[in-house]
Amino acid sequence: MPGIDNTDCVGGTSDDYTFRSVTGVPGIQHNLCMSSPDDPVAKESGNRIRAARKARGWSQRKLSEAMGWKDNDGRQPVGALKPSAIGNYEQGSRRVGWEEAQALSKVFSEYPPAYFMGVISETEANVIHALQKGQQSVPFIEASVPKKRPKQLKS
Repeated sequence: MPGIDNTDCVGGTSDDYTFRSVTGVPGIQHNLCMSSPDDPVAKESGNRIRAARKARGWSQRKLSEAMGWKDNDGRQPVGALKPSAIGNYEQGSRRVGWEEAQALSKVFSEYPPAYFMGVISETEANVIHALQKGQQSVPFIEASVPKKRPKQLKS
C-alpha cells in the first residue's frame, strides 16, 4: 500500500536496520508482526518468553541486556530487543518473528526458535534440545514408556 511503511517491526526498532534503509525499497503493509486482540499464538509466545525470563529471575531490561541491548541512543546490535519490545511480546500485542525467535533462542539455548514463535510444544522443544545436545536418550520420554511390553492376548 503506497505511503505505508511497516518495515520497522523486525527487531522492534526503527533504527538504521529497517528493510527500507538496507534495500531502498519502501515497505508494504502487512500483519505478520501485529496481533489481533485475541491472538492465541501471540499470547502463548508471550507467556513462553515471560516464563523463560522469570525462570532466570530476570527483568525485561535484564533480558534486553542479555540480548545485547544497550541503554543509549546509538546503534543496537542486530537481534537486540528493547525492554518495551519484550513487554509487547509478553502482553501478546506483537507476534514473535523469526529474527526475534532466533535472538531469544541464543539467550535461552534450551529452547529452539520455533518454540518462541508458538509453532512447537514444550515437549517438542525438549526433544529438539536433547537431540541437539547429543543425548542418547530423552529422560522424560523414557519415563513414559513401559519397561516391559504388555502380554499379548490370545485371540
